[in-house]
Amino acid sequence: MKAAIISDIHGNSPALEAVMDDIDRHNPTTIYVLGDVAHGVDPRRCLEIFTNRSNSRMIKGNLEHYMCAQNYAGYNRPKDGTFNWKLRIAEDVRRNSGDDLFGAMCSWPDYLHENDAYFMHDSPWDQRSAQSEGRDL
Repeated sequence: MKAAIISDIHGNSPALEAVMDDIDRHNPTTIYVLGDVAHGVDPRRCLEIFTNRSNSRMIKGNLEHYMCAQNYAGYNRPKDGTFNWKLRIAEDVRRNSGDDLFGAMCSWPDYLHENDAYFMHDSPWDQRSAQSEGRDL
């Protein structure tokens, strides 16, 4: 089995398209996408690229985890500039990508376990829960 692993695209669709062209030349069985796909200039195109590929396996990065959180009540600094910036990111990505792509992104798992491999974005100690609750690490 030949696989490709990519991460931290951050909405950069021209760079993603170039990387995907290179990946396609190698014809991998599976493309593992380890999160932080949609935050950036062109979230819609980046999400479309993976949604339209049957061999892509995606997980949430810390940014997807945060954007998909529905309850921000636990955030301990609601007037903090970082919090407001993160809310704007989530709103922009939802608006720019559309409900279907945004919903698909929010359905990605936090990690994958396949054969003898674990795929995760950041840490096995899951710092995303701390970030979504509003504590900066």
